[in-house]
Amino acid sequence: MKKKITMNFFVKFTLTDIDKALDVLGGDVVWTLVGEARRFRYAGAKDKIGFTELINYFLGELSEFLWIPNMMTAEDDRVAVEAETFGQMDDGKK
Repeated sequence: MKKKITMNFFVKFTLTDIDKALDVLGGDVVWTLVGEARRFRYAGAKDKIGFTELINYFLGELSEFLWIPNMMTAEDDRVAVEAETFGQMDDGKK
């Protein structure tokens, strides 16, 4: 069931359905961006508000966005997703 909810999130997660995608997430969601904070300032755990602010910032710069989940693991009350993202900025840069 958790994988189905997560896939529903990714299906809705487009530039036009971002609000619907975020509605799928519970208020207690924790979104973790992998990386070292000293090398990637966005790395670390984000609550729903923090993730919403971050993703709106990123998507505000893009004219196209694609998020492809590759692997998903669900255990107990959590789901881990490995995904690839592709985007094109308004100025044509990828």
